[in-house]
Amino acid sequence: TWHELLHSSRASSSNSILSEQASISFISNTSDDLSSVLKNDFTFDSGNFSFNESNKIRITSNGAQPLSSSDNHQQIIHLNNEIYTLKTENLTYKYKLREIRNEIDADWCKRYHKLLQEKEKLEEQLQNSTELAQFKSTIDRLTFQLECKEKQNQALKDKITEQHCLLQKHLDENRRLERNLLAEKNEITTLKKSENWFKNELHTCQNRFAKLKESKLLLENILQTERNRCDRLNTEFKRLIETCEAVEIKAAKEKEDLLRKLEQSILKQTEQPNSDNDDESIRAIISSEYEEKIATNKHQMEKLQTENQSIKNQLNDLQNNEIILKETISSNEILTASLNSVNNEFKEANRLLAKQVDKILCEKNQLLNENSDLNSQLNKQNFENRKREMYLQSLEGKFAKFSQDFEYLKNQQTAGVLLLGEMQDQKDNLTEELNTMAKKYSDLEQKFQLKCDELKTKEFLKNLVEDVQHTNLKLRNDNSQLQLNLSKLESKFNEKKHLKHSLRSLKSDDEENRLKILLKVAENEHRLKLKRYELNNRTLFKKVREQIRARKLAETRASFFETKALNETELECRLKIIEEKYENLLKERNQIHEILEENSFRIHDDISEIIRTLTAEINQLKLELNQFEIQRNEFCELKTNFETLEFEHNQLKMDFEDCKNQRADLKLQLNACENHTNNLEQEKLELERLHATLNEEISTAKTEIRYKLLELNASEVKIATLEESERNLIENKHIFFNEIQNLKDEKIYLQNLVNDLQRNLECVLEMSINNIQNNINNKTNHNIDEITKLIEKSSKKSLKLQSLRNCVDSLRHEMDNLNCTIRQNTTARYQQLSLMDELNAANAGFSLSTK
Repeated sequence: TWHELLHSSRASSSNSILSEQASISFISNTSDDLSSVLKNDFTFDSGNFSFNESNKIRITSNGAQPLSSSDNHQQIIHLNNEIYTLKTENLTYKYKLREIRNEIDADWCKRYHKLLQEKEKLEEQLQNSTELAQFKSTIDRLTFQLECKEKQNQALKDKITEQHCLLQKHLDENRRLERNLLAEKNEITTLKKSENWFKNELHTCQNRFAKLKESKLLLENILQTERNRCDRLNTEFKRLIETCEAVEIKAAKEKEDLLRKLEQSILKQTEQPNSDNDDESIRAIISSEYEEKIATNKHQMEKLQTENQSIKNQLNDLQNNEIILKETISSNEILTASLNSVNNEFKEANRLLAKQVDKILCEKNQLLNENSDLNSQLNKQNFENRKREMYLQSLEGKFAKFSQDFEYLKNQQTAGVLLLGEMQDQKDNLTEELNTMAKKYSDLEQKFQLKCDELKTKEFLKNLVEDVQHTNLKLRNDNSQLQLNLSKLESKFNEKKHLKHSLRSLKSDDEENRLKILLKVAENEHRLKLKRYELNNRTLFKKVREQIRARKLAETRASFFETKALNETELECRLKIIEEKYENLLKERNQIHEILEENSFRIHDDISEIIRTLTAEINQLKLELNQFEIQRNEFCELKTNFETLEFEHNQLKMDFEDCKNQRADLKLQLNACENHTNNLEQEKLELERLHATLNEEISTAKTEIRYKLLELNASEVKIATLEESERNLIENKHIFFNEIQNLKDEKIYLQNLVNDLQRNLECVLEMSINNIQNNINNKTNHNIDEITKLIEKSSKKSLKLQSLRNCVDSLRHEMDNLNCTIRQNTTARYQQLSLMDELNAANAGFSLSTK
């Protein structure tokens, strides 16, 4: 039938987009309608085509009646007519059927085209929806990435702030270091000034030493002249003693002659007149001369007292110089002990420096390895940033093309929310790892800064070593100067001894004053040198204390660096663990992407079932389009923000390049530090050699100092004995010389009296010759009285001379003892008259005078 043909044509159409159930339901409905029409014999008027009950009745009635020929003929005619009519009806039916079929075909074609259009629209909508879903997923992923990048940018901003703070710290440290440099430069200038001052002082000391040598030569010449003078005076003194003895002998002879003459004159004066006026004039002249001699003797005594005072002062100065020498010797011992301690500390510092150099080399190798790792990581990050930039450009192109509706499925949203939660957890872990990396970077920067500080401490230690060398040189110079001073003092001490002996015989005040001035100048120079030496010792102790403090600081820094190295090893282990976690997360992310792709394929298969739901939700999509446009504007704003972030990223790249340049500079500085360490090692070897030579010199100096200390102790003992003997000698000498002076005065007085008596006797004899006969009776009594008085005076003087002889005998005994002690302690350097010779000569003179 036609509806079957229609059904077959509908079923045979391969371009239908309706599902099988819809087509089956539609065909079943149409077939039910046709069957109901055929069953119920409803008319289907279309032209002359009709099915009626009359026809049915007629057919049935015709089939039931008996048949005759006419009837058959009529029947046949009737049947033919019916056949004809049926054929015509059949033709009209076929014609109508064709028209109906054409109409149906046209309707079905229209419907088919409509369905095709709807199908194309639905396919476009499906494509748009899939693309929108993809875009939504990509946008969600991009938003997630943008959030990550925002957080990264925030972390970068935090890093920038931290780096800015570190830069501020570095600037402050640079300023502080510049200040320290200025202070060190000022110290170096002051040290240079002090060095120049010491050089000038050395020059002046050398000049003074030359002058002292010249003055020493002059003093030796003066001493030689004084020795010659003393020899000459000794010879003159001997000659004078001989002359005195001869004079005394002559005086004795003259006394005897005078006594004889007196006896004769007594006999003659009995005959002469009175001569009282002449005797009084003679006595006045003798008393005036006696007073003048007493005044001259007092003047000489005062001179001798002043000389004794000056000698006592010189002895006190010598004692003070001995005390100062003892103090200098003790200070030299302290300095030697401090030198030994400084040498030990210097050796320990050299050992510590060697250990620190080894540690620094190890840390340098570690830093080089870390720098290589950081370079590789930076290259990876740059490559990933480039990939991200290309991917963002592609996404921007797609976003410009596709700006249509999108809506993501609820199930996928829930799954995406779960994935987002997991990704957020991963993101938090990554942010924590990034923070740890940032902390590590800051620790590395601090480590680098500490290494710079270590290099500066090395330079400071090198300067300290140079200062120690300089101080060692100064100490050598000071030791040599002290030795020279000791030798000078010993020579001066000997010269003072000689000067003591020479000053006793000196009578010119000018030469004594000159020698005193020279001694005072030498003592003042020695005191100034001792003060400078004490100042140098104080500066040395201060520098040694500073070296000890610097060594302690270096030890604390070394311990700090060891702890830092341990922390760095722990951080490297943590970094490896974090990298493994990061790789695992990347693998899980790839697995999640594969699962999402599989889900998208499944969803594509299930889209055919969800088309009806999509049609209902298209209106909602239109509403959401407006929201999407709002979000698009927001995305544009995010894009602008992203561009600003890219600009900041470029700035960070520039900063990173600057950091690279700084790292290159630091590498150069490290190379320079290596060269510097090599130089330090060479200088260390040289210093060890110098220390060996210094130790040898110090040992020799110690032996010399010990030898000189022994000599000083022996000389001190000798000086003490000599001082005691000198004191006794001076006291006895004063007594002896006072008595000798009195005896000389009396001798001179007697000689004058004898001369006066000779003159008087001559005058008396001349007068007596003229007046013998006139005044013999008057003068006899007077002359007898005078002779008796003279005899009594001579007897009294003889008693006085007896006491003086006893005193001289005691002095002779004491002088014998003193000469024995002096001969045991010292040897006579100059040929002089002994006190015993003087006493023997004085005794002989007294004996002659008494005779």
